Amino acid sequence: MLVLTNEYYEAPVKLIILDQETLGVETPLSTIPHADDADFDQFVKRVEAEFSGFDFALGSRWERTPFWTGFQEACDAFGLKSRRDAAWSNVAKVQTIGAVKGGVSINALDPQVRAEIVKWQRPIALAEIAYAQPDAILLFTGDLTWIAENTFRSTVDWTLRTDLAKGQIGELPATSGTLTAPLLDSLPVAYTYHPNALRTAEDKAKVREHRTTVIRWLTDRVANQKASLPVDGGISASNGHQPQ
Repeated sequence: MLVLTNEYYEAPVKLIILDQETLGVETPLSTIPHADDADFDQFVKRVEAEFSGFDFALGSRWERTPFWTGFQEACDAFGLKSRRDAAWSNVAKVQTIGAVKGGVSINALDPQVRAEIVKWQRPIALAEIAYAQPDAILLFTGDLTWIAENTFRSTVDWTLRTDLAKGQIGELPATSGTLTAPLLDSLPVAYTYHPNALRTAEDKAKVREHRTTVIRWLTDRVANQKASLPVDGGISASNGHQPQ
């Protein structure tokens, strides 16, 4: 679910930060087609209330966990006053109800099943971006970046060659980088480790180094794009990127 606030629309930069998964949201999709409009509206309102109450983990016991620390670093780098100024969603919109190979991630499913899930959820992901009209997207997606890659390509026919390209940022290895595709137009998109990835102190330092470098690339790219916009004619803060 895309989470954004009124502050997002007033922010100097409109940033979407994508987490990995919806872990913990356990409403079975099988119940939705059998619900009437009133039931569905009630479900949506309940989910909205839960996210509103969570409030980007502010004041909660999760406020300084690795993900939210990384989220805060990105907001600070873009000059946002609060986490509420950024939008937040997940690259995977669903999880499994029962455990698969010890977890509920779709990453554990067979490749053909994963492919069908990504095709099914793709319109949702693209609609989120079209609705939010971001200036940049930052993916804390790690080994789930493949979902974004197959979301942002122009065709869902994976037997065809993709028109999405992955780019390098500085000297970073392929675990962090950029995504470009015709569907994204000139929207800057960059990916890196999930902030809670890896375990040793040395590896965690690498995760932080990658994150800092990726965020710096994004802020520079957005600044350059905004500097190139004409100053007259009532140009809005958003560059008007809208995936088709």
